[in-house]
Amino acid sequence: MAIINEKVTKTAAVNIIKRIIKMAVKNSAELRDEVFFQIIKQVRFNYRQECCYQAWDLLCVISCYITPSETAVYPILNYLKGTIETNRDEEVRRCARFSLVRVMRGFLTKGRGVLPCTSEIEAIKKKQKLSCRIYLFTGGFLTVYFENYTVVSDILRQICEMMEIDRDHFANFGLVEVATKQGGIVEECFVEDFIKVGDVIASWEHERLFYQRKLGTSIDVKFCLYFKVRFFYPLDRTDLNQSLLIYNECCYMFKNCHCNINDEELTELMGLHLQIFFGDHNDAKAEEIRKYLYEQIPRHEAKFAANKEDMVLRILARYVEKKGTKRNDCRIAFVGILSKQDSYLRNYYRCKVDSLSQDLHELKDSLVLALGEKNMRVLTDKYVDARVSRSCRRTSSTSTCRSGASPTCSSRCSSARKKKSLRSSCCRPRW
Repeated sequence: MAIINEKVTKTAAVNIIKRIIKMAVKNSAELRDEVFFQIIKQVRFNYRQECCYQAWDLLCVISCYITPSETAVYPILNYLKGTIETNRDEEVRRCARFSLVRVMRGFLTKGRGVLPCTSEIEAIKKKQKLSCRIYLFTGGFLTVYFENYTVVSDILRQICEMMEIDRDHFANFGLVEVATKQGGIVEECFVEDFIKVGDVIASWEHERLFYQRKLGTSIDVKFCLYFKVRFFYPLDRTDLNQSLLIYNECCYMFKNCHCNINDEELTELMGLHLQIFFGDHNDAKAEEIRKYLYEQIPRHEAKFAANKEDMVLRILARYVEKKGTKRNDCRIAFVGILSKQDSYLRNYYRCKVDSLSQDLHELKDSLVLALGEKNMRVLTDKYVDARVSRSCRRTSSTSTCRSGASPTCSSRCSSARKKKSLRSSCCRPRW
């Protein structure tokens, strides 16, 4: 109990807590119970106020991640309840209330599935709610606050209420985990509604630490959670809120390269994007935009087929032409261009075809299943209709969905198949 009885640095205290949690999670229920009892032993009749508060802080953190057994949970809850009712120290009562709720929640939900990250432990020690940004593909974001036991469905409910979405359609939305690597390479997958948000965020830190400790290299990856439609339903373009949802889906198609656009369409879409994002053109603004414009263009084939300087100049020329155009009109034009695509308003799943007969030789090894509101389309890896002269039923019977991720996602695919993975069933098409 060095963390309680001795003065240690903040970093050392966090590392000790991580080791305690890791040891308890990996061992038997008896050891987990013993961890609780040893900490409670330190807080009972401890007349050294500083040590007592440190012990209560440790109990608050432990109660968030370790679940006591059925035989031990009731004595622990009774002790915490008695402390709340009888202890005169307000800080102790506050810690006891905090721990009581977490022990109850952990016992009902079987605790957390991933070891906590450093920022999460520090926030819990301060009795603060956790926060994270949920991004939109339009470029904005929403800040949400959550507890360590909050699941994805709770966050989705918060966002839908903030965006004034009809309650009947809350279940149609989901969170997409997007990992952006060097060069703009994107990997993405849906996160299931029952996964705890804290587990997802903590897994990002653990993935970086894995590469640093095991391989001796650091990875330059940006992890984000995005809000989008998971199961499509009829969306009305004339309704303002629903038109913004459609625009968000079109930005997803465009930015993550889930469409097949030519050079002219790419130039027009980028011009519209600049007008929506930055407003009317002026010389000072254009000079700043020009420095980073080429890197901001999504990785479509048309981008690499054209000359770099020529493309930047043509996009800026389109941006100048849009001066005075209202942002809403630009959004309508943006959606109008992408609505002609075969992949419009759909979710995408990579499908590897295992040919069972010779008459399937014309099928490609890798296809994209695009699931929309009413049907499924089979697309090539360039997001155009595969034109396969077979029904969806036969295609699906002779193919195996290897992953639940988008065609741009590869490294997440193997982990998605593991039974204990956070994303073990994410992005699986339901038909």
